[in-house]
Amino acid sequence: MPLAYVAFIDRDLPRVKSSSGELPETPGRREDSFSNMAIQQSGLFLIEDATADARYSSNPNVTGVPYLRFFAAYPIETQGQRVGALCLMHTEARHLSELEASLLHDLALWIQNEVQRDADHDRATAVHRALLPQALPFIEGYELIGRCIPTLAVGGDYYDWYLSDGDELVVTLADVMGKGMGAAMLMATVRTVLRLIARGTDLADALQNAARVLANDLARTNTFVTIFDARITKSTGDVEYVDAGLGLAFILHDNGSYDRLPVRGLPLGIDPDTKWVAGHTQLKLDETLIVFSDGIYDSLGGTDDAFGIVAAHFVARDSLDECVRTLITSIADGPTSDDITILALRRTGTT
Repeated sequence: MPLAYVAFIDRDLPRVKSSSGELPETPGRREDSFSNMAIQQSGLFLIEDATADARYSSNPNVTGVPYLRFFAAYPIETQGQRVGALCLMHTEARHLSELEASLLHDLALWIQNEVQRDADHDRATAVHRALLPQALPFIEGYELIGRCIPTLAVGGDYYDWYLSDGDELVVTLADVMGKGMGAAMLMATVRTVLRLIARGTDLADALQNAARVLANDLARTNTFVTIFDARITKSTGDVEYVDAGLGLAFILHDNGSYDRLPVRGLPLGIDPDTKWVAGHTQLKLDETLIVFSDGIYDSLGGTDDAFGIVAAHFVARDSLDECVRTLITSIADGPTSDDITILALRRTGTT
């Protein structure tokens, strides 16, 4: 065939998105388009000689450029609607064999699967974003920010925050092993379990209970989850935290130095008998709690120097938003193979 193409039909025009062969420069009207006729069929749309068919012999695409004689197409569907077609075109009349028709059908189904996969990814991306915090809580005397950028449409990283009863702010950053749809599904489960179990319970006990609930799911999927979970008493800056295998949290002091917060136990999904121990520190005035995922750590060289690089971005600028944006921009300039997530809380002493 001298011409093959994928066309999608909008309100007025056919839109060619991929082609082999030379197409006319202007697509013409929708009502004259053979691809538009193809989407009105549930199966093969076939014209072996347009000049010999009274329905099509006066069509502008037959009487003029591209002087179409042969046309075959299968429609492409997504979400139950026929939206386009895989089309073959020839300027000479010819016959389409049963085998060729079958091959054309298979190719159209491959394209349809790709279109549907894109639609599913778009929906999954929207759901992933919806599970992240949609607004900042009002926390007098603190500044808070979080960012999550999946390496694929969706990922296994997430951050969370909420105000618990009384004077506490709860912040969480978790990283489900892997990326893509599977990791995102487990991420949603982990988020739900932590939110349900953590409230009103000792932090280490809450993580222990969450590990028990998730044990079977993590074992069946051969997956583990690293988590940093902290409760901050707003009035004093006291921080109680559990680090389950993440190891990427630190306190940045106002003079630019920093102290890493030690890991307090294994990731969830490694050993069902793991016991986690809560750690304690304090966030003083003008100090910042920073937690990030291994996507950032690996992008910055995968060594302890990554902490200094992250710290330097936060020392050099005033607002946390600007700090995070410049850090992510610098990472985006290089190769990234994992989700990028960061959470930061600064005690400012002002509203």
